[in-house]
Amino acid sequence: MRILKQKTNIDFIGLKSVFYGISAVLIGGSILLLIFKGLNFGVDFTGGTAIQIKTSPDIGISEIRRLATDVGFKNASVQNFGDEPGAFLIRIEQMGATVIGLENRFAEGFKKDFPGKSLVVESVESVGPKVGEELKKQGVLALIFALVAILLYVAVRFDFRYSPGGIVALAHDAVFTLGVVSFLNIEFSLVTLAALLTIIGYSINDTIVIYDRIRENIHKYQGSPISQIVNLSVNETLSRTFLTSFTVLLAVLALFFFGGPVIHAFAVTMLVGVIAGTYSTLGIATPIFVYLYNKQGKK
Repeated sequence: MRILKQKTNIDFIGLKSVFYGISAVLIGGSILLLIFKGLNFGVDFTGGTAIQIKTSPDIGISEIRRLATDVGFKNASVQNFGDEPGAFLIRIEQMGATVIGLENRFAEGFKKDFPGKSLVVESVESVGPKVGEELKKQGVLALIFALVAILLYVAVRFDFRYSPGGIVALAHDAVFTLGVVSFLNIEFSLVTLAALLTIIGYSINDTIVIYDRIRENIHKYQGSPISQIVNLSVNETLSRTFLTSFTVLLAVLALFFFGGPVIHAFAVTMLVGVIAGTYSTLGIATPIFVYLYNKQGKK
Protein backbone atom coordinates (compact mmCIF):
# COMPACT_ATOMS: atom_id res chain seq x y z
CA MET A 1 0.00 0.00 0.00
CA ARG A 2 1.33 3.42 -0.94
CA ILE A 3 0.30 6.79 0.46
CA LEU A 4 2.34 8.72 -2.09
CA LYS A 5 0.88 7.95 -5.52
CA GLN A 6 3.76 9.50 -7.43
CA LYS A 7 7.37 8.46 -7.01
CA THR A 8 9.12 11.15 -5.01
CA ASN A 9 12.57 12.57 -5.73
CA ILE A 10 13.33 14.71 -2.69
CA ASP A 11 16.96 15.63 -2.11
CA PHE A 12 17.09 14.84 1.62
CA ILE A 13 20.89 14.93 1.72
CA GLY A 14 20.93 18.30 -0.02
CA LEU A 15 18.56 19.60 2.67
CA LYS A 16 20.79 18.46 5.53
CA SER A 17 21.72 22.04 6.47
CA VAL A 18 18.03 22.86 6.87
CA PHE A 19 17.44 19.74 8.97
CA TYR A 20 20.49 20.45 11.13
CA GLY A 21 19.39 24.06 11.63
CA ILE A 22 15.88 23.07 12.69
CA SER A 23 17.26 20.41 15.03
CA ALA A 24 19.77 22.83 16.56
CA VAL A 25 16.93 25.20 17.48
CA LEU A 26 14.67 22.42 18.81
CA ILE A 27 17.38 20.63 20.78
CA GLY A 28 18.86 23.90 22.07
CA GLY A 29 15.44 25.01 23.30
CA SER A 30 14.79 21.61 24.86
CA ILE A 31 18.11 21.64 26.73
CA LEU A 32 17.42 25.14 28.06
CA LEU A 33 13.99 24.02 29.26
CA LEU A 34 15.46 20.97 30.98
CA ILE A 35 18.16 23.07 32.66
CA PHE A 36 16.08 26.03 33.82
CA LYS A 37 12.58 24.52 34.16
CA GLY A 38 13.36 20.87 34.61
CA LEU A 39 10.98 17.94 34.58
CA ASN A 40 7.82 17.66 36.63
CA PHE A 41 8.82 14.43 38.36
CA GLY A 42 5.94 12.38 39.68
CA VAL A 43 5.70 10.55 42.97
CA ASP A 44 7.35 7.53 41.31
CA PHE A 45 10.65 9.42 41.30
CA THR A 46 10.36 12.01 44.09
CA GLY A 47 8.70 9.85 46.72
CA GLY A 48 5.54 10.83 48.57
CA THR A 49 1.84 10.27 48.07
CA ALA A 50 -0.44 11.03 45.14
CA ILE A 51 -4.18 11.24 45.80
CA GLN A 52 -6.58 11.40 42.86
CA ILE A 53 -9.99 12.76 43.83
CA LYS A 54 -13.31 13.66 42.22
CA THR A 55 -15.67 16.23 43.72
CA SER A 56 -19.30 16.74 42.83
CA PRO A 57 -20.07 19.45 42.05
CA ASP A 58 -16.73 21.03 41.11
CA ILE A 59 -15.62 23.31 43.97
CA GLY A 60 -12.60 24.79 42.19
CA ILE A 61 -8.89 24.14 42.44
CA SER A 62 -8.27 27.09 44.79
CA GLU A 63 -10.58 25.56 47.40
CA ILE A 64 -8.86 22.18 47.10
CA ARG A 65 -5.49 23.87 47.62
CA ARG A 66 -6.79 25.70 50.69
CA LEU A 67 -8.23 22.49 52.11
CA ALA A 68 -4.97 20.62 51.52
CA THR A 69 -3.14 23.30 53.52
CA ASP A 70 -5.76 23.31 56.28
CA VAL A 71 -5.54 19.55 56.85
CA GLY A 72 -1.75 19.76 57.15
CA PHE A 73 -0.52 18.71 53.71
CA LYS A 74 2.66 20.80 53.63
CA ASN A 75 4.00 21.80 50.21
CA ALA A 76 1.14 19.94 48.55
CA SER A 77 0.85 20.24 44.77
CA VAL A 78 -2.72 20.38 43.47
CA GLN A 79 -3.58 20.29 39.78
CA ASN A 80 -6.56 19.52 37.59
CA PHE A 81 -6.57 15.92 36.41
CA GLY A 82 -7.78 15.52 32.86
CA ASP A 83 -10.62 17.50 31.33
CA GLU A 84 -13.39 16.33 33.65
CA PRO A 85 -14.67 19.05 36.03
CA GLY A 86 -14.00 18.31 39.68
CA ALA A 87 -11.10 15.91 39.05
CA PHE A 88 -7.88 16.79 40.89
CA LEU A 89 -4.51 15.26 41.64
CA ILE A 90 -2.91 16.07 45.00
CA ARG A 91 0.78 15.26 45.44
CA ILE A 92 2.24 15.27 48.94
CA GLU A 93 5.96 15.03 49.57
CA GLN A 94 5.71 14.17 53.25
CA MET A 95 5.58 10.54 54.38
CA GLY A 96 4.96 11.01 58.11
CA ALA A 97 1.51 9.43 58.09
CA THR A 98 0.12 6.25 56.59
CA VAL A 99 -1.64 6.36 53.24
CA ILE A 100 -4.97 5.59 54.89
CA GLY A 101 -4.31 8.32 57.46
CA LEU A 102 -3.68 10.93 54.76
CA GLU A 103 -6.77 9.86 52.85
CA ASN A 104 -9.00 9.95 55.93
CA ARG A 105 -7.61 13.31 57.05
CA PHE A 106 -8.48 14.90 53.71
CA ALA A 107 -11.92 13.25 53.55
CA GLU A 108 -12.81 14.47 57.05
CA GLY A 109 -11.68 18.00 56.23
CA PHE A 110 -13.71 17.98 53.01
CA LYS A 111 -16.84 16.77 54.80
CA LYS A 112 -16.46 19.52 57.40
CA ASP A 113 -15.83 22.38 54.95
CA PHE A 114 -18.20 21.30 52.17
CA PRO A 115 -21.26 19.64 53.70
CA GLY A 116 -23.70 18.33 51.13
CA LYS A 117 -21.01 17.87 48.48
CA SER A 118 -19.51 14.52 47.58
CA LEU A 119 -15.89 13.43 47.46
CA VAL A 120 -14.62 10.26 45.80
CA VAL A 121 -11.01 9.21 46.34
CA GLU A 122 -10.32 7.39 43.07
CA SER A 123 -6.75 6.30 43.75
CA VAL A 124 -3.91 6.68 46.25
CA GLU A 125 -0.29 5.90 45.41
CA SER A 126 2.61 6.08 47.82
CA VAL A 127 6.35 5.73 47.19
CA GLY A 128 9.16 6.12 49.72
CA PRO A 129 11.91 8.69 48.99
CA LYS A 130 14.62 6.03 48.79
CA VAL A 131 12.54 3.97 46.38
CA GLY A 132 11.84 7.07 44.27
CA GLU A 133 15.54 7.92 44.06
CA GLU A 134 16.36 4.34 43.12
CA LEU A 135 13.70 4.35 40.40
CA LYS A 136 15.17 7.57 39.01
CA LYS A 137 18.64 6.00 38.79
CA GLN A 138 17.23 2.86 37.20
CA GLY A 139 15.33 4.95 34.67
CA VAL A 140 18.51 6.73 33.57
CA LEU A 141 20.35 3.40 33.37
CA ALA A 142 17.52 1.92 31.30
CA LEU A 143 17.89 4.72 28.74
CA ILE A 144 21.68 4.36 28.63
CA PHE A 145 21.53 0.57 28.26
CA ALA A 146 18.92 0.89 25.51
CA LEU A 147 21.13 3.28 23.52
CA VAL A 148 24.25 1.12 23.97
CA ALA A 149 22.39 -2.06 23.00
CA ILE A 150 21.02 -0.38 19.88
CA LEU A 151 24.49 0.94 18.99
CA LEU A 152 25.92 -2.59 19.17
CA TYR A 153 22.97 -4.11 17.30
CA VAL A 154 23.23 -1.71 14.37
CA ALA A 155 27.02 -2.09 14.26
CA VAL A 156 26.72 -5.89 14.09
CA ARG A 157 23.83 -5.99 11.64
CA PHE A 158 25.32 -3.35 9.32
CA ASP A 159 28.71 -1.80 10.12
CA PHE A 160 30.13 0.95 12.31
CA ARG A 161 29.27 3.70 9.79
CA TYR A 162 25.55 3.17 10.35
CA SER A 163 25.54 3.23 14.17
CA PRO A 164 26.43 6.89 14.95
CA GLY A 165 23.60 8.27 12.81
CA GLY A 166 21.07 6.03 14.51
CA ILE A 167 22.30 6.89 18.00
CA VAL A 168 22.37 10.64 17.31
CA ALA A 169 18.83 10.40 15.94
CA LEU A 170 17.66 8.55 19.06
CA ALA A 171 19.33 11.06 21.38
CA HIS A 172 17.71 13.83 19.31
CA ASP A 173 14.27 12.23 19.76
CA ALA A 174 14.74 11.66 23.49
CA VAL A 175 15.98 15.20 24.27
CA PHE A 176 13.31 16.90 22.15
CA THR A 177 10.54 14.77 23.66
CA LEU A 178 11.77 15.54 27.18
CA GLY A 179 11.84 19.23 26.26
CA VAL A 180 8.19 19.11 25.20
CA VAL A 181 7.30 17.16 28.36
CA SER A 182 8.98 19.92 30.39
CA PHE A 183 7.31 22.72 28.41
CA LEU A 184 3.83 21.19 28.79
CA ASN A 185 4.52 20.42 32.47
CA ILE A 186 3.56 16.79 31.92
CA GLU A 187 4.22 14.64 34.96
CA PHE A 188 7.30 12.51 34.37
CA SER A 189 6.43 9.15 35.90
CA LEU A 190 7.20 5.52 35.14
CA VAL A 191 4.46 5.70 32.50
CA THR A 192 6.23 8.60 30.76
CA LEU A 193 9.54 6.74 30.97
CA ALA A 194 7.88 3.72 29.36
CA ALA A 195 6.68 5.98 26.53
CA LEU A 196 10.22 7.31 26.07
CA LEU A 197 11.65 3.80 25.80
CA THR A 198 8.88 2.88 23.36
CA ILE A 199 9.80 5.89 21.23
CA ILE A 200 13.44 4.79 21.13
CA GLY A 201 12.41 1.34 19.93
CA TYR A 202 10.03 2.76 17.33
CA SER A 203 12.54 5.28 16.01
CA ILE A 204 15.41 2.80 15.57
CA ASN A 205 13.06 0.40 13.79
CA ASP A 206 12.17 3.16 11.35
CA THR A 207 15.85 3.95 10.83
CA ILE A 208 16.81 0.30 10.28
CA VAL A 209 14.25 -0.06 7.49
CA ILE A 210 15.92 2.81 5.60
CA TYR A 211 19.42 1.55 6.44
CA ASP A 212 18.50 -1.86 5.04
CA ARG A 213 17.36 -0.28 1.77
CA ILE A 214 20.54 1.81 1.63
CA ARG A 215 22.70 -1.29 2.04
CA GLU A 216 20.72 -3.09 -0.65
CA ASN A 217 21.05 -0.19 -3.09
CA ILE A 218 24.78 0.23 -2.41
CA HIS A 219 25.31 -3.27 -3.81
CA LYS A 220 22.76 -2.70 -6.57
CA TYR A 221 24.17 0.62 -7.79
CA GLN A 222 27.90 0.18 -7.22
CA GLY A 223 29.89 3.18 -8.38
CA SER A 224 27.05 5.70 -7.92
CA PRO A 225 27.56 8.61 -5.50
CA ILE A 226 26.52 7.64 -1.99
CA SER A 227 24.34 10.75 -1.59
CA GLN A 228 22.40 9.71 -4.70
CA ILE A 229 21.97 6.16 -3.39
CA VAL A 230 20.79 7.40 0.02
CA ASN A 231 18.30 9.84 -1.52
CA LEU A 232 16.95 7.04 -3.71
CA SER A 233 16.64 4.71 -0.71
CA VAL A 234 14.85 7.27 1.45
CA ASN A 235 12.43 8.15 -1.34
CA GLU A 236 11.73 4.47 -2.03
CA THR A 237 10.79 3.88 1.61
CA LEU A 238 9.08 7.25 2.15
CA SER A 239 5.57 5.91 1.60
CA ARG A 240 6.21 3.08 4.06
CA THR A 241 7.65 5.53 6.62
CA PHE A 242 4.64 7.85 6.43
CA LEU A 243 2.15 4.98 6.47
CA THR A 244 3.72 3.43 9.57
CA SER A 245 3.88 6.77 11.37
CA PHE A 246 0.29 7.56 10.40
CA THR A 247 -1.08 4.28 11.75
CA VAL A 248 0.89 4.65 14.99
CA LEU A 249 -0.39 8.21 15.39
CA LEU A 250 -3.97 6.98 14.94
CA ALA A 251 -3.48 4.50 17.76
CA VAL A 252 -1.86 7.14 19.98
CA LEU A 253 -4.66 9.63 19.30
CA ALA A 254 -7.21 6.95 20.21
CA LEU A 255 -5.38 6.46 23.52
CA PHE A 256 -5.39 10.21 24.13
CA PHE A 257 -9.08 10.79 23.44
CA PHE A 258 -10.54 7.55 24.77
CA GLY A 259 -7.96 6.23 27.23
CA GLY A 260 -8.83 8.58 30.06
CA PRO A 261 -6.65 11.00 32.06
CA VAL A 262 -4.39 8.25 33.41
CA ILE A 263 -2.99 7.50 29.95
CA HIS A 264 -2.76 11.11 28.71
CA ALA A 265 0.91 11.55 29.65
CA PHE A 266 1.84 8.36 27.80
CA ALA A 267 -0.19 9.35 24.73
CA VAL A 268 1.18 12.91 24.48
CA THR A 269 4.76 11.69 24.96
CA MET A 270 4.27 9.06 22.26
CA LEU A 271 2.66 11.60 19.93
CA VAL A 272 5.65 13.93 20.15
CA GLY A 273 8.13 11.06 19.95
CA VAL A 274 6.64 9.47 16.84
CA ILE A 275 6.76 12.78 14.97
CA ALA A 276 10.32 13.44 16.17
CA GLY A 277 11.37 9.89 15.28
CA THR A 278 10.07 10.15 11.73
CA TYR A 279 11.81 13.50 11.26
CA SER A 280 15.15 12.36 12.70
CA THR A 281 15.19 9.20 10.59
CA LEU A 282 14.83 11.22 7.40
CA GLY A 283 16.83 14.32 8.30
CA ILE A 284 19.43 13.33 10.89
CA ALA A 285 20.43 9.65 10.66
CA THR A 286 20.94 9.46 6.89
CA PRO A 287 23.09 12.62 6.43
CA ILE A 288 25.38 11.44 9.24
CA PHE A 289 25.75 8.08 7.50
CA VAL A 290 26.66 9.81 4.22
CA TYR A 291 29.30 11.90 6.02
CA LEU A 292 30.90 8.84 7.63
CA TYR A 293 30.74 6.84 4.40
CA ASN A 294 32.49 9.60 2.44
CA LYS A 295 35.05 10.08 5.21
CA GLN A 296 35.97 6.42 5.14
CA GLY A 297 36.20 6.47 1.36
CA LYS A 298 38.79 9.26 1.48
CA LYS A 299 41.18 7.23 3.60
